[in-house]
Amino acid sequence: MLKQAKDHGLTLKSLIYNKKGKWSFYNSSFYGIPLIWKNYHHYKFSHMSLIEPSINGDYLEKLLLFFQDQGLTKNVIFKYLPQLVNLSEQDWLSAKDLNQLYALACRELTDPFLGVRFGQTTSTNSFSIVGFMVISATNMLSALNSVLCYQSLYSRIGKMVTREENQQILLCWQAIWPRELMHPAAVEASITGWLNFVLKVADNRIKLKKVTFCHANDGCIAEYEKAFGCPVLFKQQFDAIYFDQPDLKQSGCNSNDLVHQALVEKADKVLATYGDIAFVEKIEAVLMQHGKGKILPIERVSEILNMGVGDVRKAIKKSNLSYRTILDRCKFVEALHYLLDDRLDLTSIAFQLGFSEQSGFTRAFKRWTQKSPIVYRSEILEAKPKL
Repeated sequence: MLKQAKDHGLTLKSLIYNKKGKWSFYNSSFYGIPLIWKNYHHYKFSHMSLIEPSINGDYLEKLLLFFQDQGLTKNVIFKYLPQLVNLSEQDWLSAKDLNQLYALACRELTDPFLGVRFGQTTSTNSFSIVGFMVISATNMLSALNSVLCYQSLYSRIGKMVTREENQQILLCWQAIWPRELMHPAAVEASITGWLNFVLKVADNRIKLKKVTFCHANDGCIAEYEKAFGCPVLFKQQFDAIYFDQPDLKQSGCNSNDLVHQALVEKADKVLATYGDIAFVEKIEAVLMQHGKGKILPIERVSEILNMGVGDVRKAIKKSNLSYRTILDRCKFVEALHYLLDDRLDLTSIAFQLGFSEQSGFTRAFKRWTQKSPIVYRSEILEAKPKL
């Protein structure tokens, strides 16, 4: 198995087999969280308390280097997007700024396949120990499910989820930031990156049924199909990669339950140091489903979750968050959908969100973004891509 990992460009000097017959880690920092970036323990985890959906700065660094290789220099980028100048790989890039960056690059480089090309730069070496977790899993579906839970550690803009449909398994990109505000190249980069990784780890033994996108195509479909090696459809319900169920459920040729379990256990311990992220996501799901048009108190959320208020507060505190922060994040995303409708004035939006007056909404919005809702609305409407 280690030879197979080496063939994939993965190295694991810290994984050893001890005398008790268990895999353990020696002097390991558990690189590989997040999925496609190393040295994550150096990053600031303040993004967990950020209201705007964001992605870590290492993604920005890689993207800037890629654009530079394509002919778009940092000087030009910083001229149009000065807010990026002082961001480092330890900071977090807002979804709004990320999409403005993709829009700028696509405009300046006139390349409709920019997102696909960037996604193709993802390598298995980038996944480090998580790469071992994947190739040691029983099958590819098990491998995907074991690593998808780490996504919120490096991005709250969107995440990949699996769906089963008509004997097919879909690996779908699910937007947290409103999908209509996502630049097509950003979504294509994410889909391509995940696909590139899955195919490399599976030694290209998995055949794709099709790839679909919600947006309209801006380039030649034949070029997309050449890049993906399968039919590519646009203006569809999902941004997704379609696999035949048997392909993802077939046994892996390098599966090793002992190694896989050791890696999963280590991953769970590392994940636990950042709080109960899965529980926070449950609260967000409740707020998004039951809290539309109202300010849902924590007592009501606890009731829906069938838990005591004290237990909910403790779980939130473990993640270095407050209930107000989680509520604000959900309200911000809800507000974006209303701000996209330029027929609605701020007073109407405030009432739709559950605020008793416009001034309360305006103050909250400035606290979330350091900008007024009027200014923010102008920026997102100007940058809104055509789907």
